[in-house]
Amino acid sequence: MQKTSILLFKYRFLILRTNTCFSNFQKYIVPQVTTTIRTKMQNFIFLLFFGALIGDQIQIAYSENATAVQIVHLENHSLRVDTKMLNEILGNENIKDRRVMIFSIAGPYRKGKSFFLNFALKYLHAQVGQIGFRKSGSSVDGWLLKQNHFPLKYVKHDISDWIGEDAVDGNNELHGFKWSGGQKQQTIGIWMWSEIFTHDFDNGDRVAIVLLDTQGIFDHESTTTDCTKTFAISIMVSSVQCYNVMQNVQENNLQDLDYFAAYGRLAIEQMNEKPFQKLLFLVRDWPYADEVDYGYAPKYVRLILSNNDKQSPAMHELRDRINLSFKKIEAFLMPYPGTAVAEGKNTNGDLRQMDSRFVQSVKEIVPSIFAPENLVVKQINGQKIRAYDLIAYIEKYAEIFNSNTLPEPKTALWATAETSLLLLQRDCLKVYVERMQEIMARRSDYENSVLLEHHQLARTEALSRFQKKKKLHFPDLVSSYQSQLDMDIAMKYKFYLELNKNRKADRLKIEELQRKSNKQRQYITDGTHQEGRGHVKNIAATGLGGVCVYLGWNVANFPYVVVACSVLGVAASVFGRLG
Repeated sequence: MQKTSILLFKYRFLILRTNTCFSNFQKYIVPQVTTTIRTKMQNFIFLLFFGALIGDQIQIAYSENATAVQIVHLENHSLRVDTKMLNEILGNENIKDRRVMIFSIAGPYRKGKSFFLNFALKYLHAQVGQIGFRKSGSSVDGWLLKQNHFPLKYVKHDISDWIGEDAVDGNNELHGFKWSGGQKQQTIGIWMWSEIFTHDFDNGDRVAIVLLDTQGIFDHESTTTDCTKTFAISIMVSSVQCYNVMQNVQENNLQDLDYFAAYGRLAIEQMNEKPFQKLLFLVRDWPYADEVDYGYAPKYVRLILSNNDKQSPAMHELRDRINLSFKKIEAFLMPYPGTAVAEGKNTNGDLRQMDSRFVQSVKEIVPSIFAPENLVVKQINGQKIRAYDLIAYIEKYAEIFNSNTLPEPKTALWATAETSLLLLQRDCLKVYVERMQEIMARRSDYENSVLLEHHQLARTEALSRFQKKKKLHFPDLVSSYQSQLDMDIAMKYKFYLELNKNRKADRLKIEELQRKSNKQRQYITDGTHQEGRGHVKNIAATGLGGVCVYLGWNVANFPYVVVACSVLGVAASVFGRLG
């Protein structure tokens, strides 16, 4: 609003100066001309400042209208995916084909997960270079989201004062995911921020940044199975899984990862690489700074994940599986945020009420995750996935986890393989269709033998791509999807054959009509020429007859000569008409 006031002041000042100048001009210039020019100038100034004013208001409105939207609901111990919401956000033309970095936070409830995510939002908003994308159209929890389809383009990454702890214009507060202190849980299911941040790298890579907030586990309303379901989807789809714990990583925290560790062991057997990318233990209110200082602590990771003689064989096995499941495991130790935050008194996230050491640790960890050079793009089975692909994985994982008991890890691995193959099949079919569309665009139609050659080349390219892509080792499943791809290609080829047939029929009809038209045009042209020649003969004969009469009368001056010339003239005229 401060910008708006400044704009209005500048507008009034310029209008006043314009009136003064033109009042002076009227002494020397025709008054009517001066008045016209002044009116046009005032209109121009009005439109200029009105545009600036509206732009300022739109920026404020968009900043206020972004919100978290629920994409996975947990109702009566069952999972429900809001596919429509996901399609609106990730299916956007500016987003869907980008590679995707997915940051998801999970952990015990009421430990500040949503609170931490709002620092990530603050950092990302500080880096963007334009007003950006919001989920279009509908009202979500009372928020009316604007219809706008541009990504929040992340073009700056050198903003040092992004956190704004010294700001006095409201920028020192936190906004975004719903949070508060106390015992009541704020997040149920899985939520996604409606803004999708993007970054374009110099090498051509285009990345979308997605933020997920996951329901706290071990609350008083959900079963252990319910909690594991949402945690499972979070960890399966994320490229950076932040596991938020209080004060220390306990043995039960590691046991929460046991299911995924078992999944990881199976995945390694299938693809010879770790299935998950990055696990970040975010330890809040770290009480042992005298032993291990705040910040990233590789020594602490080794301590909690290494084996020792005091542990049972099961504990050894658990740690081995966790180490084998993640490509990178880190821990970040954070200080106490301050009494106002811990007791729920700082409800607006005022940075001035937070411990300075806590603010400094936030300024360290957030860029280490979200600066462009640190973005971890989501991969499944070694393949980078696109934003739109994420929808299929979320739907599939929700489907297999939507039961009273957790599925076997092999079932989850099968679901990953099936979804990957489904997306690969679609991509390869798209390759075939694009090649055939290019062929059909070159000319109206082809001989069937020529079209068959083009079909075989496009089919070979599509099947070759399917075979070359890295896949989980489920031979029957792979064979099934490859056969389905071949069947889909055959169906598409029938379509192009029919299209070619119709185009050829249309071409022949057009050519036949063209031939008839040319024949008719030639007939008309020939008839016109014949009639023209007759007219020429008639005119010539009549003229000859007239000449003969004239000569007989004036030159020969004998009656019989006149009669003879007249006869010749009439004969010539008749001959000319008959000709």
